Amino acid sequence: MNTKFTFSKMTEPDALDILEWRYEAPYDFYDPQGAELCKDLQTLVEPTNLYLAVRGREGDLIGYYCFGEEAQVSGGDYSENALDIAGSSRPDLLGTGLGMMFIRVATDFGEMFFHPDKFRATIAAFNTRALHMCEKAGFVWTQQFTRDDGTAFVVLVKEAEKSL
Repeated sequence: MNTKFTFSKMTEPDALDILEWRYEAPYDFYDPQGAELCKDLQTLVEPTNLYLAVRGREGDLIGYYCFGEEAQVSGGDYSENALDIAGSSRPDLLGTGLGMMFIRVATDFGEMFFHPDKFRATIAAFNTRALHMCEKAGFVWTQQFTRDDGTAFVVLVKEAEKSL
């Protein structure tokens, strides 16, 4: 599949589009909740939170990435030096085969701009699709924890590919 991704600073219109995305169960876990929409909007557009809009070849919003502390989940041990990455794609793109490319582009971008020794991703334990993609991309499980609300998460780490 020949897909081109472009990145841009998260804008309020991008964030509003993302906050309208609705996923099928069990991925509806990621749907924003009504009471949190204003807070979520502010989080997405705050420049220090390092959210980026991802666009496809035609310029359409297809997903987003987040780098740094915003990609962490409360309750995990983040003492190991690594660049945290998170992201998602539009609900209609799940299961279309773009996942591995999406992960690769995120790590390539992270290497280019942050120069980490390692990458780290925190994924809800029920999200076997995302866990499998991360493992296929070279991430390995380093810990599992349960957040205060009872949701289990897995933390995976991957060595950065340093260029010569």
